[in-house]
Amino acid sequence: MANIYEKLYENSKTNIEHLMIMGMDIPEAFRVRAKYTLAKRLAATLKETKHFNNKAQIKKILKIKEEANKFNVNFQKTKINELVGEKIKERLEKLVNNPTMKQTEEVIALFALIDVLELSFEMVSSQNIYFERIFRNMHAIIEDLKKSQNKNEDRLFVLNLLKIGDYLKINTEYYKPLIDVASLPR
Repeated sequence: MANIYEKLYENSKTNIEHLMIMGMDIPEAFRVRAKYTLAKRLAATLKETKHFNNKAQIKKILKIKEEANKFNVNFQKTKINELVGEKIKERLEKLVNNPTMKQTEEVIALFALIDVLELSFEMVSSQNIYFERIFRNMHAIIEDLKKSQNKNEDRLFVLNLLKIGDYLKINTEYYKPLIDVASLPR
């Protein structure tokens, strides 16, 4: 059944594009096939994406989103929202276990992609990971920044941690001035 939907979508896509050029509405049956096919492709691509800073993978994802936009397909109420929620949790765990600038950039890149794709996800468990394992330690992280030999790089790392909190709808404003003070030269 799944392959039939995909074949029907591919076989009728060009005809539907011609109808759209003539100003006609997209038939609902086609939209269902398009949503199924494009959601399946997007999910597969997201699953196989290991690095969200990989331009080739992001280009592939954005091409699927562009095609979805063309046919007025949105990915709300699909398993993709669940999938990105899992990807965020997975990325946060990697960050907690290996707190590097590269890991923060990966998480931020994933959030930026989620924004572009106009997805939403259940973020409570991601918020809990962030709050319990990062945010709760922010005072200690800032104290370490005061002693850092590489203040500029470490400051950017801590600011990235706060940016992740912002994406997770956690108020991080209190810490921003403390980071500025902690990153001043001794």
